Amino acid sequence: MGDDSCPHPKKLLLSSLAGCTRMDVVSLLKKMRVDIAGFEMDIEADLTEEHPKVFSEIRLVYRFFLERISTKKK
Repeated sequence: MGDDSCPHPKKLLLSSLAGCTRMDVVSLLKKMRVDIAGFEMDIEADLTEEHPKVFSEIRLVYRFFLERISTKKK
């Protein structure tokens, strides 16, 4: 116990948020028939200084890689 061998709750929360939004974004893009060659996502968060420490801001950064860009709706 106390050896930091498992993730902390705040890290698990951010990981869960990233996973859920990633699945939603990919699902929406497929429904819109957008062909994506790749997708990367970063998540960053700031904690408050005072206790209890909570997230004051969470930022999600999405990067899409497209095979071709089309402005026409299918």
